Amino acid sequence: MTPTLTAWLLSTVAIGALLSIVPARTLAALAFCALLPATYHTSQLPLGYADYGTPVAGRYTVLGARIDEGVAIYALLDNGKGEPHYYRLPYSEHDAKDLQEAMDMQVGGGNGVQAEIGSDGEPGFHVAPVTNDESKVAETAIMGE
Repeated sequence: MTPTLTAWLLSTVAIGALLSIVPARTLAALAFCALLPATYHTSQLPLGYADYGTPVAGRYTVLGARIDEGVAIYALLDNGKGEPHYYRLPYSEHDAKDLQEAMDMQVGGGNGVQAEIGSDGEPGFHVAPVTNDESKVAETAIMGE
């Protein structure tokens, strides 16, 4: 079970438990209305909306991105340790330019685009570095020489 579903399940059980022990229906309805905003955020994540939170500092692979000029940078980031996560990053002209340049360099093929999130939450985008081909299987001729 994902943390989002777990949080939603616990909040639903808490609301249900509160409603079952409160004798006055008006008070129960008010309690439900008061607890409803607490579950809003957890209901948005499973629906595919971007997370407004800041990613944990580190290096990510950018699986996809959209730049809304002057609004935000929407990016699907993968840290390689779990499921990719969809983020709404703050827009800055510098970050948007770096991301667009890195994405443009990948049109003809390449190693992908990486994002580095600093400890202050600021993203930095660049082309992924070239890696060694040590794990590549040696090519062999199909026909004899």
